[in-house]
Amino acid sequence: MAKRALQPKLTVPVEVNIRRATRRDRRTCIRLARARELTAPGRRGPELWWITDLLRAAAGIFFVAEVSGKIVGFVAGERLASSVALLHLIAVDSRFRGQGIGDGLLRSFERHARQRRLTVVLLYAYALNRQTVHFFRAHGYRPGSTVREFQKAI
Repeated sequence: MAKRALQPKLTVPVEVNIRRATRRDRRTCIRLARARELTAPGRRGPELWWITDLLRAAAGIFFVAEVSGKIVGFVAGERLASSVALLHLIAVDSRFRGQGIGDGLLRSFERHARQRRLTVVLLYAYALNRQTVHFFRAHGYRPGSTVREFQKAI
């Protein structure tokens, strides 16, 4: 897919490869997704079955970013019933953040959604996670006005 020269923090320049995720990528993606700053308070993060289901689903949109053959990030989502792509999660190894890997993953997700004739990307971000909110705002995402979040503890 897309290759770019990037510099991880405190190392020499590396090349990043973004490709479609496969079943063998699941455990690494789970580890990345369970980073403390990406999970809700008191939650553990996604389970292996969730990643497996997204990979199997015809509507799934799932890419990984590799540096020297090692997965350092991923983006996962799916097509909804209409013209909407739901972006579930984007995660980048903390050692590689701020180097454009998240940008590349998001661009790959959006490009794939456009190829499927989807016209909107919907996502949810924890309001208190300023870094995540800033990331999506910097890429043109704005708080929605047609969908409201409702919650109920059960």
